[in-house]
Amino acid sequence: MSIVRQSKYRHIFGTEAKLQFQYIEMRPYVSAWDSNFVSASSQYFAFPWSSGGGSVCCFKYSQTGKQKTPNLLDAHTGKIQDLDFSPYNPYLLATGAMDCEVRVWNLPKDGVSATIKESAVTLLGHDKKVGIVKFHPTASNVLATVASDNLIKLWDVESGKEKLSVEQKTNSTQCRLEFEWFIDGNYLQR
Repeated sequence: MSIVRQSKYRHIFGTEAKLQFQYIEMRPYVSAWDSNFVSASSQYFAFPWSSGGGSVCCFKYSQTGKQKTPNLLDAHTGKIQDLDFSPYNPYLLATGAMDCEVRVWNLPKDGVSATIKESAVTLLGHDKKVGIVKFHPTASNVLATVASDNLIKLWDVESGKEKLSVEQKTNSTQCRLEFEWFIDGNYLQR
């Protein structure tokens, strides 16, 4: 006699939300780098916009329905490769792009009502495209970045200063640098 294990979810079905509660007409840009295509905080969600440049589209969760041309964060000259919200400030967003810059944006509390052309902080120090940006999980205003120049940099976002730079040796030119913070924030793992 065989016993078939049955799922307790076998009779559960989802229903699609009404159109006024959906997010419609969004055009994200999906980069070639293995990184985040969308990032979210408790107030916003953001993704690279497919406008051809380095623009980021940020929506408050209450902005549902058909979207007109959105107001963007538009200061990068190269395509956005990664973005990350701070775990301590839901209005603080970091972006890394092909223009070798890391920008930190302080989003307005009532939503992005006009295109923003200037970031709060610009972090310069990489020589090649920035592919990964990650906020520290347990320390406020600490950001780690990885770029194609094989450098991992730690930044103090508040002062805009680089605090540490580590060169990662790779055996292959095809190898990409990828990393994640340990949950307690003590280590970076590859």
